[in-house]
Amino acid sequence: MMVQQELAYFAANDIEASSGARWASGDECYSTGWALGRLVFVTASEIDSAYVAGDLLPTDILVTDGVPAEVPFVAGLITFTPTTPNSHVVILARSYGIPFLYVADEADRLKVMAHVTSGAERLMRCVRDSLDIDRATITDVSSVDTAFLDELRALKEAPELEIEPIAPLGSIVWP
Repeated sequence: MMVQQELAYFAANDIEASSGARWASGDECYSTGWALGRLVFVTASEIDSAYVAGDLLPTDILVTDGVPAEVPFVAGLITFTPTTPNSHVVILARSYGIPFLYVADEADRLKVMAHVTSGAERLMRCVRDSLDIDRATITDVSSVDTAFLDELRALKEAPELEIEPIAPLGSIVWP
């Protein structure tokens, strides 16, 4: 991201710079899965402040123009800037079990932004099929029964932890 901000400097000093876009051949699902929430656009530099202000919630699908080093916990992530499959944010998305999609095509980006401006809840799905082809969909769920949507939300709830407390042995060495 810093390189992109300094392109003019690099060009003035005859330094050729590129981005991850040169390796991207189309949309890419960095982390597969599904998410239910409203799509919220926040520029990469404003993600933390939007999260702190409550403009971006853990139940939202974040749409952003870049990939910062860290992102807060959100329901899903869509970016308009490619990253590497081993970036920190990709690893976080996989460990959180949230979908992370790079949208390459400008027409598709406009469709994503139309979902953002609606402010309504959407279902995002990001899958890799048996031919290793990434497929992503964003579906309007405004006509879906509320009870069914509640059932979907319940699937994403973390289960209660069952941890037995450690009991003191009562001696310094194992008998």
